[in-house]
Amino acid sequence: MNNEKNKKKASKTSWTDHQLFQLSNRANHKIVKTAAGDYIWKHQLDGKWENHCIQGSFSTYKKPASHLAYWTAIWGEELIQRNEKISKEFSSARKRLLRIKDSLNKTTADKINEVKLLGLQFTNEELAMELGISLATVKRALKKDYSAPQRFYRESKKKDSAIYYNMNDSEKVRRASKEYLDYVEFMNSKVIK
Repeated sequence: MNNEKNKKKASKTSWTDHQLFQLSNRANHKIVKTAAGDYIWKHQLDGKWENHCIQGSFSTYKKPASHLAYWTAIWGEELIQRNEKISKEFSSARKRLLRIKDSLNKTTADKINEVKLLGLQFTNEELAMELGISLATVKRALKKDYSAPQRFYRESKKKDSAIYYNMNDSEKVRRASKEYLDYVEFMNSKVIK
């Protein structure tokens, strides 16, 4: 039993998912008798028939037929395992997406960037719908302006907030904070005089 598990683990192939799907289908295989009386195992990938076995030919029909039965079963199992893995990854990404959406500590721009990194392949429109924000907000967050001084972005990332001063402090304290003054200086530098 343990030896079987090792064989199955060792039999991972380098076929793409599409090729593996085709190979696991018995209709894409045939065993043909040659003029010399030997048998050749052929497979069809993307509409093209090719010899499957490097060995070339077999003396009896039973040998390639048994190889075909064995390998189609292995490919079928591997295809199922790949699909299960993709399904688990997708489910995990969806759970992470829900945690990102519900997070109160992240800015909208951070949420957008984190969702993009999940690999769910959302278009900008789908991302806006998923997060419940406008398309313009998504585009603006993805088209971040990096012309600001590096110190300004470094400090804002440390605080993990797009608001560069503490909103819970009084207005007088906020306006006197270094973050607010840096923010005002940065915004003034962007204004054309």
